[in-house]
Amino acid sequence: MGDEFDICHYGSTFGRDERLLMRITVKGTDDPSSIFPDTGNPSVPPYLKHLELEGFGVSQFLKYRSRDYPSLGQSQRLFAQRLQDVLLNRVDSSCKHDMYLHDLVEHLVSECCLNDGLDLYTRASKLPLTIAKQEFLVFSNKEGWNRKGIVWTLQECKLKFDNRYRKGDIQLAASLIAACQANLHQRTGFNPRTMYGLKVLGEEFFFCKIDFDTDYPIHILNGPPKHELIFHRYPHNRGLRISKEHDRKMFLYLMFRLREHSLQSLH
Repeated sequence: MGDEFDICHYGSTFGRDERLLMRITVKGTDDPSSIFPDTGNPSVPPYLKHLELEGFGVSQFLKYRSRDYPSLGQSQRLFAQRLQDVLLNRVDSSCKHDMYLHDLVEHLVSECCLNDGLDLYTRASKLPLTIAKQEFLVFSNKEGWNRKGIVWTLQECKLKFDNRYRKGDIQLAASLIAACQANLHQRTGFNPRTMYGLKVLGEEFFFCKIDFDTDYPIHILNGPPKHELIFHRYPHNRGLRISKEHDRKMFLYLMFRLREHSLQSLH
């Protein structure tokens, strides 16, 4: 195995030459239908309604004290507390890392039923990636599996004040290519054309997607692919801020869509 690029901690160190070789084009969009079709009338499913927390905005989360909200259930209290930790840490200029981000992500992935231990499973990700006969290791925070293979990956960007903090698209795209290659190497015949990625910056969530043609994962093993690879990112600029009620509802709906896609890929 060749070089290792830890995309969790080194942001844009993976990207310049490799981006040219992988022929990745990043396209931001403010239309969620570019990620999941038919999102014109998004509705949060019943099993996620408890995380809507109607009436909760940035101010409520920043001032949250559990004793002030005795009617909240355990998962709601934990969500509010973990989000508060992230928000307060973000305004603390003495701390250069989003040290509480992982706890929030773990809670949300569990509550959104993406890790049920039956049909769906998540784990830390360390995937081999072959580009033009060169081998790398790509690290991301999570890879999401169904019983056949990898469906999505997640990257937490924890460097708050680094000038690379709002980047990471190429690194996430690399993890999706590596996941696609890993699926091809399995004997299950699982080869989804669409792979999904989540990028997390503080409380902001981006939903990303790559549609692979049938030749790209093979061509890149030996040299530059014949066609460019489009990496779609929603939203275009600032991510969905889950401390804001409207954004939170869209986030929950898109997590529902990710789960549905993961389950449908089993058939």
